[in-house]
Amino acid sequence: FTTAFTATANANEYEASLSNVTVPAGVLIDNIKWSFGEGAAVETTDHTKKFTHTFMRKGSYAAQVEIFADGQVYKDAFTINVAANHPTYQTFLLPGMVMYSDFGETQMVPWGFDKAGNDGSLVTVTNPDKTKYPNRSANVGMYTKINSEWANAYMQLPANYRFDLRTQTKYRMLVRGKAGDEVLLKLENTDKGGNAWQTGIELRYTIKATDTWEIAEYDFVAVNPDFNHDYYDVVRIMYKPGNNGGTFSFYMDDLAGPHVEGMK
Repeated sequence: FTTAFTATANANEYEASLSNVTVPAGVLIDNIKWSFGEGAAVETTDHTKKFTHTFMRKGSYAAQVEIFADGQVYKDAFTINVAANHPTYQTFLLPGMVMYSDFGETQMVPWGFDKAGNDGSLVTVTNPDKTKYPNRSANVGMYTKINSEWANAYMQLPANYRFDLRTQTKYRMLVRGKAGDEVLLKLENTDKGGNAWQTGIELRYTIKATDTWEIAEYDFVAVNPDFNHDYYDVVRIMYKPGNNGGTFSFYMDDLAGPHVEGMK
């Protein structure tokens, strides 16, 4: 079969279609699933049916089609490059700090955990002490790393979204661990793949008191202007970075930072 994602005469609109489809005798197409790189998908069993999709924001989108037939899956994928925002798109950027995750009601994007070659995890647990300011939340995150220097919890934005540090440069979160231990917050651009660390920026916070909730603040006011918007798309959290001699845990909550343009 041949796949086509073709630009139409309408702004940022693309038509998805299949051609040259050969279906052997006795084989039925169970499902055809079109994905446009924005999380949404459309499905059909008719290989002659065409779909249109309009992209509101500029960026590169990984589109694909999956054909399910006779217990097999046939795929084709390629990239759609959208050069500009749709004419009706309205920029949505808040000047203040927004909540990314409170391990309860708010989660902008799911957490991930990179074990960095060894072991570790980030799990939601009951707050070990919700009786005092600044953290009375019922649930918090518990980060653990095992013999891993650079194990990290991370949040990666959806495709084509980026942190905007031009008006708000600070990230904050609540931490609870051992006095003297460091909690590192790092920003990276995953477009760089394995070389993301080369343009990543990081700051460290030293915990002041043992087993006490405190506010950790990271101010990236000095970030290179070339990278303060349309660049960083992942935030990583590391505890005792560079230390791989054992099992280390701390609690974290209420990660907040600059707004992500377009996300509501």
